[in-house]
Amino acid sequence: MNSDPEPIEEVFSEEERLKREDLDRRLNEMLYSNPPIKPDLAFVTEMIETMMTYSNCTPPPDEQSIQMIKYRVDQENEHIDQNK
Repeated sequence: MNSDPEPIEEVFSEEERLKREDLDRRLNEMLYSNPPIKPDLAFVTEMIETMMTYSNCTPPPDEQSIQMIKYRVDQENEHIDQNK
């Protein structure tokens, strides 16, 4: 009999929770403003560093993964520019 595994509850420290909430709030403000505001490289870098610092991923993201995330942000920014 196959049973679904119980969901894993992630437990974050208060510091991590506050940092993630702040990043989420700032990202939502950028994306849902009218017109949308493009996330700058400093914000994207902060977001990546936060994910790397507070994640339990092993191994941490490599440089290629980080560059791919930055590339996707650039693509999204181009999309925002085209829709203005």
